[in-house]
Amino acid sequence: MSAACLSVLLVAPPGATAAKAKPKPSKLSVTSLQSPPSSIGSGGRFTISGRVRNTGGRTAPALLGFTLRAGAHPQVVYSLGAGRISAVRAGRTVAFRIRVSSPKLKEALKSGFLLQACVKTSRKGGERCRKAAGRIVVRPAGPVPPVTTPTTPTTPTTPVDPTVYTSGARTLNDSLFPTIGNGGYDALHYDLRLGYTNILTRVLRGTATITAKATQNLKDFSLDFQGMPVSAVTVDGQAASYAYDLDNNKLIVTPAAGIKDGTTFAVAVTYGGSPSPVIDPDASQEGWLSNSTYGAVALGEPLGSQGWFPVNNVPYDKATYDITVTTPSTFQAMSNGRLISTDAGDDGTTAYHWREASPMAPYLATVTVGQLDQSASDLTSNPDRSLYIGIDQSINATNPGNKATMVARQQRVPAILDWYAGYYGVPYPFEAAGGIVPRVGSSVGYVLETQTKPTYPSASANTPGTSISTIAHENGHQWFGDLVTLTQWKDIWLNEGLTEFSSWLWEERQDGGATTASIWDDNYATTSTTFWNIAPADPPSAADIFDGDAMYTRGAMVAEGMRQILGESQFVSVMHDWLTQHAYANGTTEQFIALVKAADPTRADRWTEFFRQWLYTPYEGDPAAGNKPQMTPANFDSFVLP
Repeated sequence: MSAACLSVLLVAPPGATAAKAKPKPSKLSVTSLQSPPSSIGSGGRFTISGRVRNTGGRTAPALLGFTLRAGAHPQVVYSLGAGRISAVRAGRTVAFRIRVSSPKLKEALKSGFLLQACVKTSRKGGERCRKAAGRIVVRPAGPVPPVTTPTTPTTPTTPVDPTVYTSGARTLNDSLFPTIGNGGYDALHYDLRLGYTNILTRVLRGTATITAKATQNLKDFSLDFQGMPVSAVTVDGQAASYAYDLDNNKLIVTPAAGIKDGTTFAVAVTYGGSPSPVIDPDASQEGWLSNSTYGAVALGEPLGSQGWFPVNNVPYDKATYDITVTTPSTFQAMSNGRLISTDAGDDGTTAYHWREASPMAPYLATVTVGQLDQSASDLTSNPDRSLYIGIDQSINATNPGNKATMVARQQRVPAILDWYAGYYGVPYPFEAAGGIVPRVGSSVGYVLETQTKPTYPSASANTPGTSISTIAHENGHQWFGDLVTLTQWKDIWLNEGLTEFSSWLWEERQDGGATTASIWDDNYATTSTTFWNIAPADPPSAADIFDGDAMYTRGAMVAEGMRQILGESQFVSVMHDWLTQHAYANGTTEQFIALVKAADPTRADRWTEFFRQWLYTPYEGDPAAGNKPQMTPANFDSFVLP
């Protein structure tokens, strides 16, 4: 909102002071702030008055910004507008009066709002703020009175748009994460402009511009977002109103006019603050994870992306990405896809622009800010697949042996990718590959298959790093998880199980590992009473989606069982069809089962029973007493069907 008027009253100057050779810099502060009435109407106009004083030694302009903040909910912030005083002389006080409009609210916030005024000398300068005494209640707007149309209009009237606009859905009904996702539009592209220029303060500032296509006539819509205040929202360049649903981590956007079905539009959200980690149901941390010495890493599976940018945070709303990160010049930023440009600024910062041109699920987006050694990268050997390797310089700085091992393992990635492409008959699906090893705190105890460059966080200064089997696993995800992505989180075995099987197979045939058949036999013979407890395709809760026994090992056993039953040639054909029919899109367990049955129709009933036992049935008790699947590759054709 813009100010309607701003009048400036100068207070009489104090006694003259002796001139100084080097005057102190300007130092502005709001010395008084008068609160408006304790109750104002939604969208109503009111006046804010107060004073600004310059206790520094130089004349400076004063840029004023006004907000309403909910004391009980610090993320709820409404911008009221801004004003400017052209010059505040050293040692002087200037009064201001500014006319603003209150936010338009559908419901009153019972705890009320606090009025805050902030002043700074330039758009990039630091600000000092002051809150007014007392709380302000914004009353929601009442019903609109009926309009009486003159019987004989004297001037032509503008035609009324007959389109009925409705709100986009606030959820897309994931069975394990019921609040995520937003209806009414399809996200097409994310342009993220991020500033992380002070490693010590850990403040992230960003503008996210989401290009989307409306799938209904939209009155308003929402984005998944949590943890940082928003300062402005526009839709197609016009200011839009916005509000928070704190219980469900939603940013609700109401454009100035309705958006018609089929229209492509762009929503830009400007935000900033110190991001807090997103805590998973299994108590692990994700999102924007920072360290005041080493930088930050952004990890997204399953929900972490909404902790650092506004997003339609479901796996099946894939989009392309441009991610530009500005860092101190002594740090670097890596992200998904190819590096498009590196631009050094005059202010001691550098901007790194990365682009992922292939569709990507939100949870696969990543950023690492750190002092990264990228000397092991190879951008010339394969022009169609640039290899980016970034390792924090503090890791193995005094241990060259460990460093050499870590680098050598990462440099095997091209050979791993080529082997998977050859086995499944599906080329590597992206333009970039590699790996990122950021230095982090001990709170990150996992690695992640972030698209094009898996991320391997390390809390240790001296370590040979991730095992080659894990590197093989994460790069298998570039096909199973990134090229073809789960649809709902209950289907995560499709990502983890098929990838784990792929890494077993690679280790057997390329790294001297055990055979996939012997791994299957060893696990089927386990005496563990918890190994079979969770059904891979029907996890009982969101905290179970990364269960190693169910999703990884037993999911891989399903694939190995299929290989033995179908024979390797037909098995590879099924997997090839899965990867090509759902390329750059998503799949479900039901679709996977249907594909297997279509490849082996004469045994469709047997496959139904096989998958029922192996994917959908949890088992309790002693496996030796029969508490595990009884249908196996050995008895698949002779097993008596129920």
